[in-house]
Amino acid sequence: MLALNPVAALGRGLSITAGGGGVADLGPVLLTLVGFIAALLLLARVVPGRKDPL
Repeated sequence: MLALNPVAALGRGLSITAGGGGVADLGPVLLTLVGFIAALLLLARVVPGRKDPL
């Protein structure tokens, strides 16, 4: 489950590019980040907005 963490994916992406990897090597990292964004957008759409005053 920790492999799907967006912070860990960012770290892997940075290590890939620092090691000389190209954009094509970032595929799994980008898929992880896009999947995380999609899941959070879906969650934000499903969960109703807060109505209580601050």
